[in-house]
Amino acid sequence: MRSAISNINWKLIAFWVLLWWFVYSAPTEGSLTQLLSSADVASQADTF
Repeated sequence: MRSAISNINWKLIAFWVLLWWFVYSAPTEGSLTQLLSSADVASQADTF
């Protein structure tokens, strides 16, 4: 039983948990969102 627990890659689990937390806890409206959306609109206007 102890060897099965020691074989688990805890760093990989911690990485995915932190990544999930960062993605799902990010604000939906913020300065970064406004910056990305304005850059997207500008690039669409250039191609139009």
